[in-house]
Amino acid sequence: MNQIIKQRFENLENKIVQIENSVTSGYSVFGGNQTYLDNNLLLQWQVQVKDLLIKLCGENSSYYQTFISIENPGVSYGGFIPFF
Repeated sequence: MNQIIKQRFENLENKIVQIENSVTSGYSVFGGNQTYLDNNLLLQWQVQVKDLLIKLCGENSSYYQTFISIENPGVSYGGFIPFF
């Protein structure tokens, strides 16, 4: 079981590297210079993190609840989407 959990964390770490490598910059007439990333990779990472947190800590854990509050901006972060 510990090996499986270790592998899941390693996979999440590798996915973060992929997300970081997907970051590009561009210009938008609506906001000037913008930074973009692969939203599909980010979504995959978020789903995998939530699943792992639920399995390890439970849905009522502070870790899971904090992740959810950051994932759903506007409640406590005023619409700011943090980069992990």
